[in-house]
Amino acid sequence: ERVNGSRRNAVHAEVVSRIVSGLRIQDCAGPKDVAVIVPYTAQRAAVRKALRGVGSEFHSAVDSVHRYQGRECDRVVLDLTDAVGLPLSPFFCGRETNSEAARWLTTAISRARRQLIVVGDLAYLAKAPSGGVLKYFLDVVNSRVDQMVSPAELSDEAA
Repeated sequence: ERVNGSRRNAVHAEVVSRIVSGLRIQDCAGPKDVAVIVPYTAQRAAVRKALRGVGSEFHSAVDSVHRYQGRECDRVVLDLTDAVGLPLSPFFCGRETNSEAARWLTTAISRARRQLIVVGDLAYLAKAPSGGVLKYFLDVVNSRVDQMVSPAELSDEAA
């Protein structure tokens, strides 16, 4: 949904919260071990709110890619946010290697030292322009993915 010129996705915020919670429990990961990178200010607020149940110390782990420049983290959760209900953000429609989308994605994925977890509506994002940076990124993710979990499977795990 649009919020004051930004975007927010409550479903993604909840998914990110579950992932961070799982990393905290499974790997004893703390906020210095996990970074959550989001493209929109409204999504940053939504994820921070969703993480309250995980622990307030994770509040600082959520930020924009610009805030993570120059820093790395063992695990990065990259929330692409865009989903059905709004047109694909022009931000994700870049075609050139020097586009904002290319710079954003390159910086975001290069923050991860050990593990990159991508949260996105892949069916929706697959509608990105062919030949575009996002389409290329998704093709690479799909070819190298260790595990893909559907929203239905997340709902089943929560039950």
